[in-house]
Order: sequence, then C-alpha cells, then structure tokens
Amino acid sequence: MDIRDIILIICGLINFLFCILLFSRSRTNKTNQLFGFVLLLTMFWIFSMLFFRISTTESAINFFALLPFLFGLLIAVPLLLFSYAFPFKLEEQPRILKVIVWVGLIIVVALLYLPGFILSSSHYVGGSTVQTASARYIIYIAYFTILGAASLVELYKKYQKSAGSNRFQVRWVLVGIAFALLAGSIFDILLPFNGNYYYNWLGPVSSVLMNLIIAKMIFVKSE
Repeated sequence: MDIRDIILIICGLINFLFCILLFSRSRTNKTNQLFGFVLLLTMFWIFSMLFFRISTTESAINFFALLPFLFGLLIAVPLLLFSYAFPFKLEEQPRILKVIVWVGLIIVVALLYLPGFILSSSHYVGGSTVQTASARYIIYIAYFTILGAASLVELYKKYQKSAGSNRFQVRWVLVGIAFALLAGSIFDILLPFNGNYYYNWLGPVSSVLMNLIIAKMIFVKSE
C-alpha cells in the first residue's frame, strides 16, 4: 500500500476518534455538535478518497469517484454554521446567505451527479486512479469558495469584537480554518482541476491539523 494511503487511513482514524470524543463530551451543546459533524464528514471525505485511490475495477472507481467531492462540499456547510455559533453568536446569518447555502447545495450536488457535467471521466491508468474535470467544475469551486469565505469573514468579525479568552479561541480557530481551506483549495480543488491528483492526500492532512486546533479550543472553552 502506498505511504499516502497509509497517511489517509491515519488521518481518517484521528478524525473518527475526535468525533467520538466530542460527541461524548458535548451531547447537548449545539455548537460542539456542529463541529462534530465537521469531523464526521471529514472522516467520510478522507475514506472515500482512500477507497477511490485504491480502486482498480471500473465499477469501484465509478462508485467512489464522486464521493470525495460530495463529502468535501458537505463539510463546508456545518463549518459555516459553526463559525456563526462559536464561541458566541454575533449575528444571524443573512437571508441571502441561507438561500445560497441550502439552495446552492441542492443545485451543486444535483449537477455533480449529472453524468459528465462536472466530472468528465474517472479511470485507472498506470497503476493509479485519475479523474478529468470539465470546465463546469468552476461551479463547484465557486460554491465552496463562497461558503469558506463566509466562514472566515464571520470569524474575523468576532475576532475584532472579542477580548480575553474568546479572542484567543477565535484567533486560533480562524488560523486553523484559513490554513485548511487554503491547503484544501490548492491540493483538492485547483490542482485536480488541472488534472493533478498526486498531492490530493495533503488536503486531509491539513484538515486534521485544523480539526485538532478547533477541538483544543472547544475543550478550552468547556473547561
């Protein structure tokens, strides 16, 4: 097994363990539960990417081809909701943002599963699985970018208006999410858009670092 696949397994298990830990300690805390869903979806994203990477038959490749894109997209939704809730609610989501989030999610997922619309092909070549994205992949990129940017903007507003321990927590959560979104955008969106999937395993690694930082800030808040 490729060392990159082993790293994906480790990253997936780390997310799974932190997900269990968070849900066991925060059964009634909505904010923590939102981040628990981020962890859970991240785990599904990582393992779906792993299964796609190690698939060799056409049926398996076709089954797992779209799942990393689906779970990667879904992660952005609870992450945005979490950014509005942690460590305190500064404002309600604008109505237009709610429409973009939920209506946009339905549209992008539907387009994702429309044969050949966003992903042109998935196949096994030279010992590895590869995918070809169409020019309409930009729709996926745009939706993910809007949700990621909205999360960062909301956290930055909180950072400016908070003080003490809240400011400390928001700063590190902001840094963690910004780092993971930047790495994920480069290694799992932009490079694959140009046909380069060699570094897509680095996205999950950056997400684990983000999740560890946020989990630490959540536990600091609850202490």
